Amino acid sequence: MIRQHPRFYILVCGFIVSVACGSSIAATFTVINTNDSGAGSLRQAILDANANVNTDAINFNIVGDCPHFIAPTTNLPTISNPVVIDGFSQSGSSPNTLSDGDNAARCIVIWGSNVLSVGLNFSGPSNSQLWLQGLAFGAFNNGASALALRISGGTGNLIRGNQFGGVLSASSGNRVLPPSNKNILLTGNSKSTVGGEESAHRNVIASATEVGIEINAFTLLGNTFASEDNRIRGNLIGAHGPQPIAWGNFTGVKIETKLNQLIENTIIYNTQDGVLLDGANATGNSMLYNRIGVRGGNCSGLGCAAGNGGNGLQIAFGPTSNSVFYNTIQNNGGHGVSIRSTTGAASVSNTIGVNSIYNNVGQGTFFELYNGADNDANSTQLAMANRGQNYPVLSQAFGEATGGRLIGSLNTVNGDYVIEIYSSAQPDPNFSRGEGEIFHLGYQFVTVNNAQPGQNGSANFNIPFTGNVNLVGRAITAIAIRWNTTFDSSEFSAPVIYQFRPLFANGFE
Repeated sequence: MIRQHPRFYILVCGFIVSVACGSSIAATFTVINTNDSGAGSLRQAILDANANVNTDAINFNIVGDCPHFIAPTTNLPTISNPVVIDGFSQSGSSPNTLSDGDNAARCIVIWGSNVLSVGLNFSGPSNSQLWLQGLAFGAFNNGASALALRISGGTGNLIRGNQFGGVLSASSGNRVLPPSNKNILLTGNSKSTVGGEESAHRNVIASATEVGIEINAFTLLGNTFASEDNRIRGNLIGAHGPQPIAWGNFTGVKIETKLNQLIENTIIYNTQDGVLLDGANATGNSMLYNRIGVRGGNCSGLGCAAGNGGNGLQIAFGPTSNSVFYNTIQNNGGHGVSIRSTTGAASVSNTIGVNSIYNNVGQGTFFELYNGADNDANSTQLAMANRGQNYPVLSQAFGEATGGRLIGSLNTVNGDYVIEIYSSAQPDPNFSRGEGEIFHLGYQFVTVNNAQPGQNGSANFNIPFTGNVNLVGRAITAIAIRWNTTFDSSEFSAPVIYQFRPLFANGFE
């Protein structure tokens, strides 16, 4: 059943796509060969669709076994009008059916031959949409700006069920797709969804030598055109296959604009950072329920480890007011979350809460303090990462096996704060301050109101909390978030070991 929405829905070769109200498929152009040009070619289909302002469809019906390589000798025409391009219309193709990983059969391959700079390029007006599904891309690396898919226009563009890099499934030829410099670039006045809620919507985004997905802006004649309010959801970024195999990009996702959402993606095996929020314009973005450095599927324990080579998440040189909640950030070669700040480019008001951040090579959370000071209330420290928000100081954690109390204090400037409690199987062996494997139900708001100008005040806390694991011997840590004002999160505190103090002398609970 399809929920009501201010759109109507059409079925394109078994795959549901949404069409803006008032739109319909005006014409269908069918690609019947892999020729570079002429009747039945993809180039001619794009030219025909560009000649019609209404929404057209480009389908595929090429004779022969999969895969079919379309290898233009020059860049294909820029797509300038709304169109549905449906690779799943080709016989032998099928969308992904796995809840984790990818088993889609993609028979249509857009092949750059290592000589082209762009695979597909869409720059339609703001009232147009590109719907792209079921295609594979590889070998677009001629020049530093080369990329497989560039979107610089349109609203509500849908990029679903495609593959960029990696290896095609056995059912579609088991062929390696050579890397492109970038796989997907969202730029200019565009607003897109890459992936979606359903397994069939998942894109495989792998092996880019620069970035898997980049969201940025460009400047023309003194005017800046930024791609904002995009949704990146449910994709496999840095791997391919039913049981994801490492095929990392250099950087998984890079965001330089505002109001974008990363939701439920698996971001693994990338050479550098899993996610990079870069620069002062990367503001108001949200990250929810992503797995960064952790595989899904039938793995368990260390068998799920699929770390990125750098940080799980890096927030660098000025991003503000970003929200990071309910993510699993583990096994990465750098810090779990790194926030970097410099004079004139302060990365502040970033809220990092209710995540599982554990077993990274670096610290769980590392907020760079460019002047070397830590836990400093002086106003000159406001350019530090997250304003140098102080972490709590813990005294003891004790109680029964599944619940007890955390006692400590917070020394910081006046304001309201929430203390979040975490535990890990063991303290971080490499650093004096902790990580947070499991978030525990039991947080508390505290108010500091006794600070003098330029100094810290303090507030004590005694917080009851529960856990769905046996807490005995676990390392307990906490963070502080300044509430109702700047929403800066602190780093993790130093840990204390949970002490078992049963309610009854014989240990009975």
